[in-house]
This record gives sequence, structure tokens and C-alpha cells, in this order.
Amino acid sequence: DYAFDMKDGKWLPWIKTVPEYVIDSKTDFKADFNSLIVPTASSICYASLIDTLMSGNKHTLIIGPTGTAKSVTVSQYLTCGISARYDPIMMSFSAQTSANQTQ
Repeated sequence: DYAFDMKDGKWLPWIKTVPEYVIDSKTDFKADFNSLIVPTASSICYASLIDTLMSGNKHTLIIGPTGTAKSVTVSQYLTCGISARYDPIMMSFSAQTSANQTQ
């Protein structure tokens, strides 16, 4: 999967569109292992698509198999990527979530 670089006029792998992930030895090694979020080609692609759709005021639905970081990617985007434009409200749903619980 590739993203088009408008500046250079060529296709790049998604992973090349963001700065290289580097572990900060002063902070990352002290953090809980499950709190580290390493960007992948899929998460970068999802975040870019979410940003494009939201910029155009389009609704977004992210689907895929369990364990593919959909929720993490969306949560990270909402808390880090758009905080200046929107005030996100986080809600988690499961198969057991009822309409009354949502209200």
C-alpha cells in the first residue's frame, strides 16, 4: 500500500510518510510495555484516511479483524491528531452494549 507524495510527485510506502519511530531511552523504557504505540503501515494509512474523511466532514467507519489496532489508531488520532479542531468524546461499545447504556 502506498501514499502519493504531492511534493515529489511519486508513490511512497505508508511507513515512509511519517518520521522513523525511535525509542526514547529516558521515557519509553520506563513506560508500561502496553502503553507504547509503534506506528505500522496500516495504522498510518488508517490515520491518514480518517483525517481526509473528517476534513471533508464525512462519517467514518473503521472495520477489520479483532486485534488489528483499529481502536488504538482511532483513539490516538482523536487524542493527538485533532485536539485543536474538535473535542472528542470516547465511548466503547461491545456486543453487550444496549441502547439505554449509550443514552
